[in-house]
Amino acid sequence: LTAVAAAPGGDTTHPGIHGEQYTFVTIDRYSGLVGSYPLKAKNAEGTEEALRRFCGSRKAGIVSVASDRAPEILAALTNLGFASEPAEPRNSIHNPFAESFIRTLKGISASILLQSGLSHEFWPLAHRYIEWAYPITKVSTADPEITCYEAHHGYAYESVKAPFGCLVYIKSVDPLPFAPKGESALFLGGELIAGQKFKGLYHVMPLSSFRDGTYRERIVRTLAFPPGQWQFPVKGSGENVLKVDNQPGYLGNFPEELDDEDLDDEEIARRDALLEKEIKDFIIEAEKSSHE
Repeated sequence: LTAVAAAPGGDTTHPGIHGEQYTFVTIDRYSGLVGSYPLKAKNAEGTEEALRRFCGSRKAGIVSVASDRAPEILAALTNLGFASEPAEPRNSIHNPFAESFIRTLKGISASILLQSGLSHEFWPLAHRYIEWAYPITKVSTADPEITCYEAHHGYAYESVKAPFGCLVYIKSVDPLPFAPKGESALFLGGELIAGQKFKGLYHVMPLSSFRDGTYRERIVRTLAFPPGQWQFPVKGSGENVLKVDNQPGYLGNFPEELDDEDLDDEEIARRDALLEKEIKDFIIEAEKSSHE
């Protein structure tokens, strides 16, 4: 039996960039795995979608959900066939597990939005990032030697870890023959599928999409990071201003070039590995072009 705590959270007075009003929060009481699913409305359909995404393909009858007595939650649990543990009516504390994580979610969201330079209406993207980043870094309540992600899935997370809103490079879609084959983007976290599983894909927002106000995202598998310190291109002089000018290819204000003695061993290894990969990719592309 999987025991899950669930509760709605969010900010109805300040909607997200795509009109989100709420975040449906879930937490596995055994492993500590969390889910934070932004929704545009508080209804049974959205709640059911959030629970399906968190619980995955688990059959009816093996999931027990503790929650308040909100009609949309009870209706979703009935549709899914999950066992319900409704809280006592008119009790100020409905669900200590979920409500505790909601406080954590708010605190982390404020911190990473500040660090990234993104304004308040980007909170849904922060919430989605946290449901990926929190389990892969937080020690599990079931076993202090492993993370929540490993305790829940049975295997460790072994992929990229990067801060919200940092600068990354991605492959361009259908570039012109003599145009750059890549572009800069904001890193928004890993993509989680049904059951909160990670399959090696990441959410990013091209800087061009941020600059024109469309906020279109892409799902990518391949990422590259600039060497040196993490860079946050949206953050500038305390304002949410993208550090770009009118010159094509300008990617923002970069820190001064660092000598090797200014970098630790991990940063040097990451920089050297990135350069080695870029050289190999260039050679492969050149060989392909020579045979065409």
